[in-house]
Amino acid sequence: MSEDIKNKVKQTFEDSISAKQEIIDNESYKVQVDAGDVIANSISNGGKLLLCGNGGSAADAQHLAAEFFVRLTSDVNRESIPALSLEQDTSTLTSVYRRPFVGKRLVN
Repeated sequence: MSEDIKNKVKQTFEDSISAKQEIIDNESYKVQVDAGDVIANSISNGGKLLLCGNGGSAADAQHLAAEFFVRLTSDVNRESIPALSLEQDTSTLTSVYRRPFVGKRLVN
């Protein structure tokens, strides 16, 4: 492996560490904690988690919804957490592709 490739890989790790340190230093992580509280409160009061994404992120949304529905690990046996990926119905999505109301109709 060339020295240039090794340096790029190393720099990628250093950039990642730096970005995470900045999140800690600026206390930006508190936004995620607050979002978690909003989601937990909603679910505790009968709500559900609606997930979405585009491209590969749509697949991530489907996977995460399945994890909430089933369980996060095989060691945890808990009740289902109501979660739904808005992209999991490909027939509906492709029938209304590029129409501005698609998101509203999926949520309603």
